Amino acid sequence: MLTLDKMKELGIDPTEGLTRCMNNEVFFFKMITMAVSNDYFETLGESLKKNDLDNAFEAAHALKGVIGNLALQPIYEPLAEMTELLRAKKEADYVSMYRPIKEIRDQLWALTQSGRKEKSAASSHDIAAVFLILFFLLIPTIADFFRLFFFRGRRAKLADAFSKGSARLRELARAENDQPYNENEQQLGNTESKHENPPS
Repeated sequence: MLTLDKMKELGIDPTEGLTRCMNNEVFFFKMITMAVSNDYFETLGESLKKNDLDNAFEAAHALKGVIGNLALQPIYEPLAEMTELLRAKKEADYVSMYRPIKEIRDQLWALTQSGRKEKSAASSHDIAAVFLILFFLLIPTIADFFRLFFFRGRRAKLADAFSKGSARLRELARAENDQPYNENEQQLGNTESKHENPPS
C-alpha cells in the first residue's frame, strides 16, 4: 500500500508534492496512481527500443510535466535529462537511462495496486458482513410476512375455490337427479292417460 514512508524508502521526498496537493494525502496518492499508470511510460520504453527518437521525445516530454508536477524527483530528474537529449537528437544509451526510471515507476505502481486490492477486499468483506447481519435480523419479519399474507391468502383462495366447487357440484347433482324423475313422471302420465281413455 502506498504511504509517505514507502515513498521515502524509494528515495522520494513527498513534502513538496504533498504541499502542491494542499496536504491532502488521499488526493496526492490518487494523483500519483494516475501518473504512474500513464501509458506514455510504455510508449517511451518501446520507442527507445526501436530507436524512434521522435516518439520517444514526445512521450518523455509529456511524462516530465506529469511527474514534475508531483515532485517525484528520482523519476523526474533523469526523465528531464533524457528529454533534453532527445530534443537535441543526441546519441546516447537511452535504454540504460530509462531503466532506473522504469524501476521506480514500477515499484510505485505496485504499491498503488496492492493498496487498491486491500481496500477492495476489505470493502467486499464489510458488505458481506452487513448483508449477513441484516439477513439474520430480518428472518422473523420475513417469516411473519409469508405466514400472514402468503399462506393466509392461499388458504382463502383454496376455501373460496372449494366453496364454489361444492356449490357447482350440488347444482350438477340436483340437475342430474331431477332429470330422470321428470322423465319418469312424464312417462307415468302418458300411461295413465292411455288407461283412462281406452280405444272404442
